Amino acid sequence: MHLQSLPVKIALVAAVAIAAVFGIGTYFLAQSAGSVIDSQNAEIQDTIAFSQALDVSKKLDLAARVAENIATTSAALKSKGMVDRAVLDEILKGILEKNTDLLGVWTGWEPQALDGRDLEFVNTPGHDATGRFVPYWNRPGDKIVREPLVDYDKAETGTYYQVPLKANRAVAIEPYLYPIAGREVVITSFSVPIVVGGKTVGIGGVDINLQSLNEAMQQIKPFGTGFVSLVSRDGVAVTHPNGDAIGKSLSDFDAPSSAAARQAIEGKGVVSVDAAGSDGAMWRFHATPIAAGNTADSWALVVAVPIATLEATISQTKASMYALSAASIVIVAGLLFLALTMLVGRPLAALGVSFDRMAGGDLDAQVPGAERSDEVGDIGKAVLRLRDSLQEKARREAEEKAGRDAALAAERKTEMRRMADAFQQAIGGIVGTVSSAASQLETAADSLTKTADRTQELSGSAASASEQTSANVEGVAAASEQLATTVSEISRQVHESSVIAGQAVQQAARTNEQVAVLSQSADRIGDVISLISTIAGQTNLLALNATIEAARAGDAGKGFAVVAQEVKALASQTAKATHEISSQIAGMQAATTEAVDAIREITATINQISDISGTIAAAVEEQDATTKEISRNVVEAAKGTQEVASSITDVSAGASHTGAASSQLLVSARQLSGESQNLNVEVEKFLATVRAA
Repeated sequence: MHLQSLPVKIALVAAVAIAAVFGIGTYFLAQSAGSVIDSQNAEIQDTIAFSQALDVSKKLDLAARVAENIATTSAALKSKGMVDRAVLDEILKGILEKNTDLLGVWTGWEPQALDGRDLEFVNTPGHDATGRFVPYWNRPGDKIVREPLVDYDKAETGTYYQVPLKANRAVAIEPYLYPIAGREVVITSFSVPIVVGGKTVGIGGVDINLQSLNEAMQQIKPFGTGFVSLVSRDGVAVTHPNGDAIGKSLSDFDAPSSAAARQAIEGKGVVSVDAAGSDGAMWRFHATPIAAGNTADSWALVVAVPIATLEATISQTKASMYALSAASIVIVAGLLFLALTMLVGRPLAALGVSFDRMAGGDLDAQVPGAERSDEVGDIGKAVLRLRDSLQEKARREAEEKAGRDAALAAERKTEMRRMADAFQQAIGGIVGTVSSAASQLETAADSLTKTADRTQELSGSAASASEQTSANVEGVAAASEQLATTVSEISRQVHESSVIAGQAVQQAARTNEQVAVLSQSADRIGDVISLISTIAGQTNLLALNATIEAARAGDAGKGFAVVAQEVKALASQTAKATHEISSQIAGMQAATTEAVDAIREITATINQISDISGTIAAAVEEQDATTKEISRNVVEAAKGTQEVASSITDVSAGASHTGAASSQLLVSARQLSGESQNLNVEVEKFLATVRAA
């Protein structure tokens, strides 16, 4: 399936549109269905609660009516004076035997209220130590037994007697655990006052075993995961899936169920509450109040179902609806794609093939679908018109091309004739020129052959003369080479003399420099001697002054006078020595000056010698160069003579080759003349063919 095809695009767009419509519709439908299912779940939960409440109510009503009948019968017998205790006892026994659902039946009379004979029946069957008529017929197992009531006169344990007595109305006693056949079962009692003449003279009642009710309700699991519980007026659990809660306050085990039951009992209406259960999950607790027989007391039946279970149905329904919607979208899109492919895609594809064939030059291609009356047919008809237009255009172009080809053929023939004439003129001239040139070449080749023969004869004579000249030149070359060798030796010796003179000049210059340095040193020594002489004079004056001062000092200055005399003597000696050194230095300076002058004269003489040597060397070098040039020219002349001899030999050989080549050229010229004639014939044939084209 090509994603770029028109049916696919239309189907995708339609699928998106349908998906949007279906999605919105399905969403609202799913929400509505969820609400409906939620309502249905609530109705189912309410129905279960109502059904179970009805069963419980029937069971309780039956027990309550039996208790009421016992009280009514006892009151009637009392009113009529029929107060035979044995008769009343048998009546109770018979009632228990007929009502197998009852656990026990009983009556309890106030002291002396029945017949005033209580003391006569102390501790007799159905009586206790007081003699009051308190028979309790019960069914502990498979048999029925009688025993006296106990604790009926106590407020805490005798509620079954004390509560209705004080309230003066029928009472449903709170459920309690009672041991029967070795196990504890939950029971409840319905107690009804025995009223005679407006005065309560006793209580009649029944005990009902609720164990069977508990077992039956534990089998009921609403929506597969829920449970049903029965709660008394004071919140005691009558039935509950948790066996530990039976006969005890339900709030200690299942607070949400207890709270829902409390709301239903107090509000006297159905209550539905969502709350977290003991397992931490969210539950929906649906509580329905139940009238406990014909009493003013109410119990409550609670149907509890996990929210997840209720929502699972909704989620499953929504998922099914979404899946069905998605499947519907896919099916509709598929059907739409098939329809578009059949109605539009294939016809358009066929038209595309026709277009491709026409584009390839097949203007006779069939156009399918042109006979249809829809838009595809309109496109097909347009393609037919296009094909016919292209055919007409092709026909006109073919006719125009044929006309152009004929005109071009005529024009080409005329042009070929013109070209043939021009070619004949050009080639004819060339062939004539070639023929003329071939004749001239033949004549020149003949002349060249003769010239080559003469050149070969002359080159033989020239070769003999050049050999003699070469021998003479070689002799001159040998003499010039010997002369050049002698001049080179003289030049070498003069050059060595010049070098030695230069070295002497350099040595004299260095000696002059050393003498000048010596003269400068003598001058500096003279300066130092002058300084010493001055210091000696000053020292002599100072010694004289010291002597005078010592004479003035008298005896104290004698020692100082001696020292001053010694200093004066040293100063005189220093002056004398300094004078002698000055004389010697003056003599040395004079000698140095004479040495400098002598060195200058020597240097001048050596420079003259060096100049003369340089002049001689230059003349010798010039003579050497001239001699070498003569020798080189002689050698070159010898080489030239040899080359002339060789060239003459080459000329002789070339003359021989020229003679052979001129002979060959003569043959070729004659062949060229023949070929030019053949070319003229072939050109005439070619021109005839061209003109005929």
